[in-house]
Amino acid sequence: MKIFLKLGILVVMSLSAYSSEEPLFATDLYKAIGENGNMVFSPYSIQACLGLAYMGAGGQTASEMAKGLRFGSMTKDQVADSFSKVLKDSQSSNMLKIANKIYVNKGSQINFAKSIESEKVINDWVEKETNGKIKDLLSPGTIDQQTKAILVNAIYFKGHWESPFPPKSTRKLDFYSSSSKAVQADFMYDDDRFLYGSLDDLDATAVELKYKDSPYSMVFVLPNEKDGLPKLVKKIGNNYDLLSVSKKLSKQKIYIYLPKFEVEYDIELKPALSKLGMPSMFSRKADFNSMFKDSESIYISKAFHKAMIRVDEDGTEAAAATCKGTNLKAYPMSMFLGQKTFKADHPFLWYIKDESNIYFMGQVTTF
Repeated sequence: MKIFLKLGILVVMSLSAYSSEEPLFATDLYKAIGENGNMVFSPYSIQACLGLAYMGAGGQTASEMAKGLRFGSMTKDQVADSFSKVLKDSQSSNMLKIANKIYVNKGSQINFAKSIESEKVINDWVEKETNGKIKDLLSPGTIDQQTKAILVNAIYFKGHWESPFPPKSTRKLDFYSSSSKAVQADFMYDDDRFLYGSLDDLDATAVELKYKDSPYSMVFVLPNEKDGLPKLVKKIGNNYDLLSVSKKLSKQKIYIYLPKFEVEYDIELKPALSKLGMPSMFSRKADFNSMFKDSESIYISKAFHKAMIRVDEDGTEAAAATCKGTNLKAYPMSMFLGQKTFKADHPFLWYIKDESNIYFMGQVTTF
């Protein structure tokens, strides 16, 4: 028998600690996916959903998952407690919503023999938990007579910038998808005090934008070279803790140019997770004896992930009227006199975090 692992994620512009290694899972997976185009994914959601399966894993399967998911020396009880804490905190949050669910064949809610009905039940739940932003997570034919269980994690996040970008300052500028190819994109602009700094070890600069009335923020890491993103990905994939970036930033007056962007992304995670040393759970050698009574030949056949992010002046899924009242009519003269400027006009990395965890991550490479 097989288990489907399904993840429905939403990021609409810009979650707590359970392992000091957790941020490393984010960069591990980012590198393993190896995407060249625009991308968004949720390390937390993937880890949480696989964590449910890990609770019922044993032997080599459990060992591989503990190492690959960066649970470190934590016991299963500690892993469960940590996820429970984040889930509990999210229930009282106005910005963040997290939900987990396990659908078991012929349980009280679902009968996989009725595949079309079952897929609709699960898709409707995911759509509801993500405020209608993730639709049709399960495609027709996903569930069949061999399906034993489906594990689902859904995330919805909606946040306002602490300092919104003035909508009237947004203008068309060139975005260089490569050093020799430019396309037009809508760039937001502001001149204010932001967390900003140079990252010499990554040959990049970074800026961190806070969300209003929350512990969350979004970090943009911009390679110094227009074609520098592949080198950056390689560097952070070698046990680089992205949470350490914030310690290298300080409040500075800068000119900031960020492109508005919206990215939808879906991926079958089996190849990437296998690269991270977790092949057993996808084979008939998988050990999930603690999860099911008749666990012989039960394995995870697929692990799907679907995500979306939208970044605009207000930082939410819908543009807001709030603005500072400034209007960019021309480039500030001081920009040409050495004033610090963060202009994300070529491929860059971004991630959304709190003090302890990276919850969403991705890249923008083209428009």
